[in-house]
Amino acid sequence: MQPITPIAGTVCLPGHDAPCNEQPIRQPNLESWALSLLDRLPQNQPLNLCGWSLGGMVALKAASLAPQRIQRVAVIGSGIVFARQGAFLEGAGPEAMSEFEAGCADPARLLKRFLALATWGMGRTEGKAIGGQVLPQPGDNMPTPDVLRAGLEILQNADLTPVASKIRAPVLVIHGMRDRVCHPELGKALAGVLARTTEVSFTLHGQAGHAPHWSHPGWVAETLRSFQLASGVD
Repeated sequence: MQPITPIAGTVCLPGHDAPCNEQPIRQPNLESWALSLLDRLPQNQPLNLCGWSLGGMVALKAASLAPQRIQRVAVIGSGIVFARQGAFLEGAGPEAMSEFEAGCADPARLLKRFLALATWGMGRTEGKAIGGQVLPQPGDNMPTPDVLRAGLEILQNADLTPVASKIRAPVLVIHGMRDRVCHPELGKALAGVLARTTEVSFTLHGQAGHAPHWSHPGWVAETLRSFQLASGVD
């Protein structure tokens, strides 16, 4: 299958992958991570962003900060918030957030737990195969506890409601009905807020969890392709 659109590259979150050759950003907030993303992307061409989970929230923040550079955004498994706040009762509660925070002390164990949640609903064999591909292997670099805590702090405080009003690019929100990390209602709420100011599509897969691109890659690829064609942007 040919790429949906030319790929400029994969940009990891600060401190999450050694090949990025960067130090983690000191300020654990959505804006600083979004600015880091924009700094590492091509400056002289319109960009299509696709982000997963926290990465999707960072991509949307980037689109709000540099609307002239971003022509469309797709997010997978991202919500209007992550942690429970305000009217968004489907967000992760204090107990869940405390468990995640405690888990930051042991990155390998936390990543395994996150993988188990992300692949919930997949068959055991399929889940193990995914784990073998995405979990760090002996000798691989892993996010440090401080990096994981920084990401968790962003998730604790992030609310995309004010961000959404500044986005002008078309947005695709992809979610899985079986998502155990970010409730699908939070993805639906994100799409609803975005629809006030821009073109938005919300697509829900009934059998997918937090990582539809792992469990149903063909469906995700076709959804992204259809979004590109429908948005009418080259």
